[in-house]
Amino acid sequence: MSDRKTRSTESEDDAGMADACEIVVFQIDELKCALNIRQAQEINRNLSITAVPEAPVHVKGVANLRGKVITVVDLRVVFGIQPREEGGLNQVIVIHSASEEVGLLVDYVDDIVYAVPDELHPPPANLSGIPGEFFTAIYKKDGDVAGLINLDQVLGRQ
Repeated sequence: MSDRKTRSTESEDDAGMADACEIVVFQIDELKCALNIRQAQEINRNLSITAVPEAPVHVKGVANLRGKVITVVDLRVVFGIQPREEGGLNQVIVIHSASEEVGLLVDYVDDIVYAVPDELHPPPANLSGIPGEFFTAIYKKDGDVAGLINLDQVLGRQ
């Protein structure tokens, strides 16, 4: 039981729910999501992605990031949203997961905003047909709403 509580606390701390934090707000189809800026290493707006034969469906491919090969995960597929058409810019948020860097393919990055604890709320059990465990919190300010992604769940469910 203490391990579960420790993991839960670590996840909340990683997501920045305990304190004010900066979050990267991005779009996946009609779904507005966010990520604590501390979890993002960089945002790459035109990363060339190479498909990998027989890779899991959620793996868009691999990319060369300054000489380092990273796996790129398509968040549309993870969330059960229709993959977007090929072409256009590939916007990738690079994160550090476990012992490797991973790219999260998103439709586009909206903004980086400062979120205070009063603007972060517990996620509902179901968010537009997407399981609530994919989110650590909901950011809500001035009519703007975005789900803070739970990276452990999103990357672990693949």
